[in-house]
Amino acid sequence: MKLSSLSKAVVLSLCSVSSAMANNAVDRTELWGGAGLAIGFLDESIESQDKGKTNTNDFSSKLDIGYDFNDYIGVYGSYDYMQHVLVKDNLHIGTVGIKGREQLTDDLTLFGKLGGSYLFGEKNDSGLIGVIGLGLEYQLTHAVSTRIGIDYYNDLNVDVNRTGDLTQVYWGMSYRFGQPATPMVVTNTVEIIREVPVEVIKEVYVKIITENYKTLFLHDSSVLMSIKSLEVPLDVLKSDERLTVRITGYTDSTGTAKYNQWMSEKRAKSVTDYFESNGISATRITAIGKGAADPIASNKTKRGRAQNRRVDISITSENIN
Repeated sequence: MKLSSLSKAVVLSLCSVSSAMANNAVDRTELWGGAGLAIGFLDESIESQDKGKTNTNDFSSKLDIGYDFNDYIGVYGSYDYMQHVLVKDNLHIGTVGIKGREQLTDDLTLFGKLGGSYLFGEKNDSGLIGVIGLGLEYQLTHAVSTRIGIDYYNDLNVDVNRTGDLTQVYWGMSYRFGQPATPMVVTNTVEIIREVPVEVIKEVYVKIITENYKTLFLHDSSVLMSIKSLEVPLDVLKSDERLTVRITGYTDSTGTAKYNQWMSEKRAKSVTDYFESNGISATRITAIGKGAADPIASNKTKRGRAQNRRVDISITSENIN
């Protein structure tokens, strides 16, 4: 089996990345699959014509599946098909490799690929083929994304006398399994914790805890996306007028410290307004903003930032006899 310089680099990179992934903690896993339509540009050298050159472009398609170990790196496998009008056999290419991702915005991701491919066919003599790729993926819903990209396959032996490099430009869709249904924005849920001493009740403590991967606010917004998660603390406050509530607003790390402080105060006020509009006296409410302080998740990921756009609600009373 012969290896080009790109193929050798691919092998070394795959080995080193596999070792690194084995030693890393996994925060989130996702299985995805996709399909795409493409145009393949094949730049060939023909030995029978004394190293003559020819360039062709034909229809191509792509099927792939992958597994993301976290928000930054995963593995993938793909099958690519390309018509070839100059030879009898069309091209069939199988690939495995690694895929890196970098979140550019809440919805747009830059990705890069590095892999090893094999050209199937009776006349193939390529051995392991090096492949690199680059593209953009735009998230339409939690599960569905659209993407564009370009892949480069190095040193294909199309047949006995033909060797070439393939550049494939494609558009496609991908689907992530096990994700929530549309829309992108989902409501928050709460967990109520009560501590009630035995015999005489002297103190009531209720804390609202946001659930992972859910959010009350969109990016750059203080508008409540749902009041469902506020209904339980509202009922608790209505049950006893001696209870008071402390509302603390937060943001993700996007924006300046001054802006984040202002936005966190607006988010706390949104919850305050909801309680007051439902009969809770303003004298029982304390609302503050803490900007991007005390994150509960990583601000480097879309999901982490969504979790950090939150309010914490504590209900207490020290005067119950």
